[in-house]
Amino acid sequence: MDRFVIMLLFSVTLLLPTLLCGQGGSFSKEAFQSRLAAIKSKSQQHEGRVRDLLAQPALQGTNFDILAAPKWNEVESLPSVDAEPSFIPVPEYYDAEEIEEVKEVSRPPSAEDLVVDPNLPTTSEPEEPSEDLDEAYSALYDSKVPVRHLGYYFGALLGFSIPEDGALRDQVAANKIPYESDLGFLMGLHLGKDFGSSRVEAEYNYLNFDGSGGVEVSSHNMMLRLMLEHEVGDRFDLRTGLGMGIGFLNFEHDQDYGGTSFAYDFLVGMGYRVAENWSLQVDYRYFLTAANDEYDRLKSHMILLSADFDL
Repeated sequence: MDRFVIMLLFSVTLLLPTLLCGQGGSFSKEAFQSRLAAIKSKSQQHEGRVRDLLAQPALQGTNFDILAAPKWNEVESLPSVDAEPSFIPVPEYYDAEEIEEVKEVSRPPSAEDLVVDPNLPTTSEPEEPSEDLDEAYSALYDSKVPVRHLGYYFGALLGFSIPEDGALRDQVAANKIPYESDLGFLMGLHLGKDFGSSRVEAEYNYLNFDGSGGVEVSSHNMMLRLMLEHEVGDRFDLRTGLGMGIGFLNFEHDQDYGGTSFAYDFLVGMGYRVAENWSLQVDYRYFLTAANDEYDRLKSHMILLSADFDL
């Protein structure tokens, strides 16, 4: 019944504009049939859509109730356990004769047997070192090369000089008295400090030689010297140095000539460590002094041997 009413209302709605329009113009049978067929087609389509809507299931409502919390089951109390057993078990004894001998079977070798763990303590007694091993250790650790000691040292020196010819200046006669020099000697003492690659030392030396015409020359020299050294091998050192100081010169002839002059020397030599605290040096020096009103410049070549003792 509801479906019929709906179709009727729908048909009236569709026919009403046609009827109203037809009142104002001419009416034809073919136009009416065409319009009626179109209305039936639309009515069928509308009926199909309504049928599809009515065929769909009804929507289910949403439940907004809050779930109740679950109830925990009460745990029954555990039965008490006695702290001490009600009885002590009696051990079983076996007769030694009834027990058969157990044969030991060797375990097959593994990787752990082939590799020795260095952290495990060794139970074997240490072997006594042989004499050859002691000699090898002594040759390795007991060095026979003396060690160089840095610090202060004291030494003495001795050598010979080859002075060059010189001349005296006579102030009264206003002329020079030349002389030819003979070989002389030099000796002295020095105190210094070794820094490893360099040395600083203070020295006193005495130079003496004779000249032609009865001339005798002597010089007391106070020198301060700086030397640089370079090690060659275990015991040898090469060194060079420069010294500066003051010379107190005296020339004996018919009368005494003398004075104080600035003195300096150049040194080249070699050192050799004999023992821990002893060393020997062989040096070549070229010694010069400044001229004075009573004598010319004093020049001399020197070959010296010195021995130092470390303090």
